[in-house]
Amino acid sequence: MKVNKKLDTALKTKKFKKVDAVIVEDSDLIRDMYADFAKQKGRKVDIYESRVEFLEKLDEYAKDTIIIVNYGFNKTPNGIAASEVLFKKGYANYYMTTSFTREQFQMEEELIPLYLRFRVIYKFQDMEKIWQLILGHKVV
Repeated sequence: MKVNKKLDTALKTKKFKKVDAVIVEDSDLIRDMYADFAKQKGRKVDIYESRVEFLEKLDEYAKDTIIIVNYGFNKTPNGIAASEVLFKKGYANYYMTTSFTREQFQMEEELIPLYLRFRVIYKFQDMEKIWQLILGHKVV
């Protein structure tokens, strides 16, 4: 019981990085687009190219941080694996983006765990959702 109390106290007093969102994206062009949008809107966004680098720094962010991870189907770990880590660690506001259309991605749908199915954003069909997340709004 004392260990849990100490852990709770440590978590409450831990200083997390103050950011409006974290984005993990392997495309230079899309990373630059997100960075420019965030800067224009006065939002503080941490952007990573590598899911590995991001996951190494994950504990620097509070559990309610908005996190947007690209699927990166040919990368290891891919967005599904990164999202699993977020889910298991208790992060609440994570989303996975993909450049696939909904129709193209249906073939991959069976690979997507239930906890992630309604958190997939199709970049070129739902870009507005990404802008809203960067602005700090919830999306459905």
